[in-house]
Amino acid sequence: MADIQKVQRIPWRRYRIEGLLTASAPLHIGSGEEEERLLKVDGVSQPVKVMTVLADANGVPYIPGSTIKGRLHQWALESVAGNTKLMHLVHELFGAGPDSVSPGEERGGRLILYDAPLDSAATKIPDHLRLHSALHWHKDRCTFIMASTVLNRVTRTAEKHQLYHFEALPAGAAFKIVMAGDGLADEDMALLLEALNGFDGSHGSCIGGFIAHGFGAMKWTVSKVQGLRTKKQVKVWLEGKHCGYSGLDKIDCRGVKDIERARGEIRKELSSYTHVMTIDLQVAFDGPFMINDPSRVQIVDGEATVSHAYLKDATGQPALSAKSVRGALRAQAERIVRTLYPPGSAGSSSLRACYVNSRNDSCQPLHKMEALADLCLTCRLFGGNGWRSPLTFTDFTPSPLGTECEQEFVAIDRFTGGASQGKKFKAAYRYQPHFSGKIRLDLKRIEPIHAGLLVLTLKDLLEGDVCLGFGRSKGFGGCCARITGVSFPAVLPTWVHELVPELAAPTTKVLDKFCSTSVPLKPDQAKALKELLRRLLPERRSA
Repeated sequence: MADIQKVQRIPWRRYRIEGLLTASAPLHIGSGEEEERLLKVDGVSQPVKVMTVLADANGVPYIPGSTIKGRLHQWALESVAGNTKLMHLVHELFGAGPDSVSPGEERGGRLILYDAPLDSAATKIPDHLRLHSALHWHKDRCTFIMASTVLNRVTRTAEKHQLYHFEALPAGAAFKIVMAGDGLADEDMALLLEALNGFDGSHGSCIGGFIAHGFGAMKWTVSKVQGLRTKKQVKVWLEGKHCGYSGLDKIDCRGVKDIERARGEIRKELSSYTHVMTIDLQVAFDGPFMINDPSRVQIVDGEATVSHAYLKDATGQPALSAKSVRGALRAQAERIVRTLYPPGSAGSSSLRACYVNSRNDSCQPLHKMEALADLCLTCRLFGGNGWRSPLTFTDFTPSPLGTECEQEFVAIDRFTGGASQGKKFKAAYRYQPHFSGKIRLDLKRIEPIHAGLLVLTLKDLLEGDVCLGFGRSKGFGGCCARITGVSFPAVLPTWVHELVPELAAPTTKVLDKFCSTSVPLKPDQAKALKELLRRLLPERRSA
C-alpha cells in the first residue's frame, strides 16, 4: 500500500454524506435522568421511575453526533491496531489527543458529525408494540418501557427493591445521519466508508446501553453523497446561486476509481486486525418454557385469569432474550468459580467469586486499567462496573415455535396438605420450542483462564445442566444446546497460539477439528480443553 502519510489532501475538497441508521435490535441511549410515569404494574396503576432515553427539546429521541463519531472512532482504532500507516488516517479523520500521539502532534479531526434525529417517515414499528398496551407504547416518542430486576446469584430470587424500568426504542427505529468533512483525501473517505459499513445490522458495531444484552445493533444505509472533487466543480459552485452544501454535486463513491482503489487496499489491511470469535448456538427445550412477563397478566373483574405469561418479542413471537441467557450463564459460571475457589480459600482476589452473600462482596467499580487484575473471573468475563463484557449475546429467535399451552397450579397448605384457599393460578407457556442465537467473544480482552471458565460454562449448557427462564423448581426451563458453528478471527491473540499451536496458521482442515458440535469432544478439542482447565486451576496444578 502507498505511504499513507504522503496522501494528497486538497484543502478545498469537501464532502457531505446523508444516510440512515436503523436499529435492528432495541436501542437505549440514556439521558442519565429518571422520569416518574404512571404505569400499570400487576394490573394496578402506580407511579414508577423510568430511566429515559435522550430526547431533544420537543421530546423526540435522537442520537448525539458524539455517540456516532465515538463508535466509528472506536471501530477504526480496534481495526487498525498495530498498523501505523492506517493509524495516521484515523488521526486525520477523527483527531488525535496527547494520549495517542507525541507532544506537539495533536490535531483536530476532519470529520464533522451532527446530531441524528429520529426519522418518523423511515421508522417502521411492529404492530405488536402498538397493540400491546402493557408495553406502554408512546407514539410521539416512538418508545416502549421494559422492566428488569436484579437476581441474587445464591438464592436465585429477585433482590428486594431492585426492580427497575427503562425506556427503549424498538428495532426499526431510523435516525437521519448527516456528516461532513473538509480536506479529505481519497484514503480518508475510503476509511470512513469502511467504518460506516461496520454498522451492518449485526452486533459487531453497537451503540447505547445494554449492549451485552443484545441492544444497540444498527444498520447503515447511505442516502446521498455530495462533494467538491475537481476545480471545475469548484468554479461551477462558486458561480452558482447556492451556498453551503446544498449546491454541491452528487457523487457515487462506487464510481470514483481512486476511492474504490483505496477501499480495496484498506480492506485488505483491516481484515487482519479483528479478534472476535462468533459462536452459533441452538437451544432446544425438552418441555415447558417461559420467561415470565408480568405485563401480560390478564385480569378480569379484578382477578387474574392468567397469572404468568411468556415473554414475546416485538413481532409477537416467543422470546428467549439475550439478557436471560447471559444471566443464566453468568450464574452458572459463578457457581463453578465458588466450587473451584470456595470463599476463604488462598489465592489472588481475581480468583474469588464475588457477590457470594451481599453486594459488599462484589468487585469494586473499575476506574483505572491497573485495577483490572482485581476483577474476579466472572466480572472479567461477563462484565462489571466500569468494565464492558468481552461477551456479547444476541436475542435468540424461535424455530420451531413450539406449542402454546396453559397449566393450572395451586399452592399447597403446609399444615393440612390440601390446596390453599384462593391460591389457584394459571401459567401460559410454550412447549418444546427451539431457539437460535449468537455469542461473540473478543479474544483480545480475555486470558486463557477466562476462556477455560467459558468452556466449562458452555459445556454445562450443552449437557443440559443449565435451566433457562421461569419455574425451574416446577419443571420448566429444562434444555440442552449445541454449537452449530464457530467463526474464528483471521488473526488470533498470542495466548491462543500458545494454547493451540495448530491454530497459529489456521486452515479449514485445522479449524474443523475445533468446530465440532459433538459431545464428547474430539481428541484435539479435549487436548485444548485440558490445557484451558490447567490454566484455570493454577494453584492446584502445582500441588
